[in-house]
Amino acid sequence: MSRLCLAAFVHLVLCTLGNGKTVIPRVKWAQNKDLLFISVMVRDLKADTVSVQLDSESDLRFSAQGKAGDENVLRLPLRDEVKQESLKWEIAARPDKWGTATFITLGKGHAHRWDLLTSSKKFKGLIDKDWTREDQNLEPTEEMVLFDDAETVLRLNEKNFNKTIAAHSCLVVAARYPWCSECKSTDQIFLKASAAAKAKGKKNPEWKKVAFAYLDARENKPLARELAVTCSYNCEYLIFNGSPEEEPARIKSQHEESKLLTEIERFLGPAVREVTSSEVQDLQVSNGTSAVGYFSSKDQKEFRSFRAVAHQMRGELVFAASFTEGRQVVELWNDGEGPFTLKLVDFSANKSVLENWLRQRSLPLLQDYEWSKRETYERLQLPIAKLWYDDSGDEQLLLTVNRTVTAVAKELLGRMAFVKQKKSMYSYELRDYGLANPEEFPAFGIAENISWNARKFALDVAASTSVSCTELIHESLLVNGMILQVLEFWSDPSLSRAKLLEFCEGV
Repeated sequence: MSRLCLAAFVHLVLCTLGNGKTVIPRVKWAQNKDLLFISVMVRDLKADTVSVQLDSESDLRFSAQGKAGDENVLRLPLRDEVKQESLKWEIAARPDKWGTATFITLGKGHAHRWDLLTSSKKFKGLIDKDWTREDQNLEPTEEMVLFDDAETVLRLNEKNFNKTIAAHSCLVVAARYPWCSECKSTDQIFLKASAAAKAKGKKNPEWKKVAFAYLDARENKPLARELAVTCSYNCEYLIFNGSPEEEPARIKSQHEESKLLTEIERFLGPAVREVTSSEVQDLQVSNGTSAVGYFSSKDQKEFRSFRAVAHQMRGELVFAASFTEGRQVVELWNDGEGPFTLKLVDFSANKSVLENWLRQRSLPLLQDYEWSKRETYERLQLPIAKLWYDDSGDEQLLLTVNRTVTAVAKELLGRMAFVKQKKSMYSYELRDYGLANPEEFPAFGIAENISWNARKFALDVAASTSVSCTELIHESLLVNGMILQVLEFWSDPSLSRAKLLEFCEGV
């Protein structure tokens, strides 16, 4: 053999020795309620080659060189959701019988006991439980779902998803994790409602179009992420309108079958009513709040956006569309107020622009606030102006105050939402606004938004009247139990309106 051939042979052998095979390393795992502890074992680990990552699907990726140059590669599809930002890892100081461990810590997406680290059979025999780190006080969770054997509830998965939605003009979906105890408490109601809807369908053709389905969010993680399925204290159901491409509406679970059916009933008819130009006026008269869009055709992207928003806002206002004139606008009528006009080009395919514009203008100018309305005001993304009033006080004064605040609300429509709250229910909130005399009514303040920790601002009524604070304190000037300054401010509509506007615009 020539020297040249020998050198080439030696080079080939050395290259072969330097390129080891690819292997899957052994894994041990443990958990507590909030964390996963994963150990990846590699013989003769080269510490500077270790790479640990979570990919966009939250699969765990590990790679490192080990014995004889072997590439230890692991792509582990995790059983449940984890927090991307929680990943931490370190290399063990000493090896054990399986090699040197890379200790990985991950935060669970939902605090509960995992039954498995992965459901993939590819890793059978390669994953062991690390009982030395396991929290053995964790109780196993009952994961049997009531819908598994239900005849009136369809099973959704990634393969049949589009086909199932397209087959039903109203599909109500319980997308849930099998371990969720909150969902278990409402499953029986969902099941009863599905049976009741089927019975209704025998008499009413509208209900015949309704179907109920269940999606296992753990087994169908990519689809669950796409649908933004979450596990929260208030369980939600998704409602599809026959189009897999359109975003589903969301409704809250109920603790009574009849209430759930009432919620679903809003979705039986078309989201958008088709009207002619001559029918628009009748629509505005017969419905307190309505949105009418003027489009060229149903294929127009602006109409598709309009229809999608109408599906999301069913029951909040009436949506109608006219294709007989090319005005290319959306008009909103709010209980006789309007029309408020938005050009189609101002939102085009951006549904959120249209939805926000409608929500911010479709609520009553001034209405009593209740906890049940909280979610409605959260969606507004507007400052919230609050009027506190004495519901046992002077009725004539209260009427004057309501007119004044309503007039201000009308001027600031779309920029600020206005609510009123009874002294008997929400007077404790005044102190959060920093009011100097929190037991004086009527009172007025503004919050940055509806959340409890929002920044808050109070209107100083005393600074807007002719009666001095010193006189107020020392003479105790009261009229019918009301401090004179407060009475003077609210009894003068021109004064109070001007000061309210100045205060609102200043905030």
